[in-house]
Amino acid sequence: MYETKSVHVYLYNKCVMTSVVEIGDTIQMKIHSVDQIGSDDSRVTIWCTTKMVVDCTYEDYSRGSFETDDYDSFQVSKTTIREEHMAKFACEVKINRATGNIYVLPFKVLLGGDTRIKEV
Repeated sequence: MYETKSVHVYLYNKCVMTSVVEIGDTIQMKIHSVDQIGSDDSRVTIWCTTKMVVDCTYEDYSRGSFETDDYDSFQVSKTTIREEHMAKFACEVKINRATGNIYVLPFKVLLGGDTRIKEV
């Protein structure tokens, strides 16, 4: 049995991520370390790589306009773009050898300019 509690995806650039559209079909995994070995269970850190497509929104000041001729207020438009990222992250896995259950512990995925492949 496989179970995960929570995965948090964060985007670090000018955008506010509004949704994760797609996570790649293939996740490349490599064991980084065996962190703990107990009588019934073990904890292992795994390095993972996968493609992710996310929608993000940002305030586009270049397309903004003044609402009146006296320039009292400025209307800022919001633009949504779709970006493809190559996400690289680590997660910790708890393996119960007695029952055969595998638990993926909560982890974070950080996306930014260094992970972005292209705008879709």
